[in-house]
Amino acid sequence: MSEVDAPEIGIGIIASGYMGRTYAECIARYNTGARLVAVAGGSRAPGLAADYGIAAEPSVEALVRRPDVDAVIITSPQSAHAEQTVLAARFGKHVLVEKPMATSTSECRRMIDACREHEVKLSVIKPWRYRGSTRRLYESIQHGEIGDVRMLTLWWLYPRLPFIGKDWFRDPKEGGLFLDAGSHCFDFLRWVARAEATRLYAQIANYNRDGETPRSTMTMLSFANGVMATLWLSYEVPSPGWEHTDFRARVVGSTGNLDAHGYGAFQLGRGDTWETIYEQPPMDYVNRPMDFVRLEAFVDMVQDFIDALRDGREPPVTGEDGLAAVAMVEAGYRSSALGQAIDLT
Repeated sequence: MSEVDAPEIGIGIIASGYMGRTYAECIARYNTGARLVAVAGGSRAPGLAADYGIAAEPSVEALVRRPDVDAVIITSPQSAHAEQTVLAARFGKHVLVEKPMATSTSECRRMIDACREHEVKLSVIKPWRYRGSTRRLYESIQHGEIGDVRMLTLWWLYPRLPFIGKDWFRDPKEGGLFLDAGSHCFDFLRWVARAEATRLYAQIANYNRDGETPRSTMTMLSFANGVMATLWLSYEVPSPGWEHTDFRARVVGSTGNLDAHGYGAFQLGRGDTWETIYEQPPMDYVNRPMDFVRLEAFVDMVQDFIDALRDGREPPVTGEDGLAAVAMVEAGYRSSALGQAIDLT
């Protein structure tokens, strides 16, 4: 069956906070080949349902029992992801789950096994694969514009924790900063390196000593194809900090260099000059989160998921991708505790 002939995908959203509304807006206004059906979970579910003219179900089980729901998007805190994914799979629903995929590799494997057993698709949300600057960085590497990738560095530096309604983030059972942001960063590094990490050395600290989960990490990685990488991640950089380090990636190739600010410019350096290839329009993800400039990456990612379901193929980002990122975070915690590098193979 061609995509044109394939039926629309009925989608239910699990949890109704900042990201639940994000995906509701994407599906209702921008995505094609799918329709928004229902929402369940969280005190804001009735309001979200009313705003989009959909059903508010009293429980996640009631949502996944609906025959008009073909797939769910899970936006709940990560400690709930495994149980909700297994439940959805048991009722034959495809799953697109927010990052981090889960709080442990064992939970990730449960999710993968359940979806495989019940023959449903599983995908994990990785927006940095879809943002304008970072997507173009990846495409530049694919097109051979800097030769072979040799070295990568990624900075994720903030002066404080921007929760954006995620008060549950402070609960240690959710994995803290290193899991929440590290799942973004490690996925990006292995995606750009185009290989699996083989060795990792991490140092993790909380310099403010306020009793919360660690806020600062430095990690060195080796990849199977010889690429070297570093990740510097912190929410403890005093103001004024540095410009454009909230997601800044630099790549050294055999014939050129790349520099991408996730919220700004993507530049290609060859010979003696730098050329700006793309400039991300400004976005305000706190005060204007439903502007298309912020939603665009999520729209593209959800569309890839919808298209994969209608075509009967695997989504571009798999459960194994989500597992790999969580495994790297776990290795980072072990490395820091032991004070030594961890082999990942």
